[in-house]
Amino acid sequence: METNRIIHQTKAWLHQLVIGQNLCPFARQPYRRDRIGYEVVPVLSLEAHEKRFLAACRRVADPDQREETILLVYPDEWRIFTDYLAFAERLNQVLDNSGWRGDIQLATFHPDYLFQGEESGDASHYTNRAPYPMIHVLSEAQIEEAITHYPDPENIPVRNVARLRELGVDRLRQFQNDLQDLDSDEEWPDLQEK
Repeated sequence: METNRIIHQTKAWLHQLVIGQNLCPFARQPYRRDRIGYEVVPVLSLEAHEKRFLAACRRVADPDQREETILLVYPDEWRIFTDYLAFAERLNQVLDNSGWRGDIQLATFHPDYLFQGEESGDASHYTNRAPYPMIHVLSEAQIEEAITHYPDPENIPVRNVARLRELGVDRLRQFQNDLQDLDSDEEWPDLQEK
């Protein structure tokens, strides 16, 4: 699949859902400043994936780099959610073994994301559903800085679930389908109130 198309779809998801619905109030600043890195990762060995992940960690941790945060996008791997979770757990172990824990954290996104304990058809899963399997590499220091300027950060997940339930599963599913059909030269699908 074409890299430009995948990045275009990822930016549409980020802009329209994550930022547009304020699911992550901390994403707006790096997005506006064009400080988010998008890396489409080809099929690789697990060892090569680990090295690529550690390279992303180094870039995010380096204050001289342009990227404040990086989305590693896996369009051709980890399509089965349980396999993806095992891969994400492996990267968390790599993070621990590398000494980056406390400086870097990762967040997980997948087209079929399911939170344990929630009904499979609940809108809450869309807080972590993306057009492709992704690993989001973030700086702990930037998260801590953002949280100090945001009132009531512990209620963000509760507010997000309420907002997505308000939007409804049908609209969210349609948005996700629209993203899959989006070409790199097309306008982003709209998720705003109709």
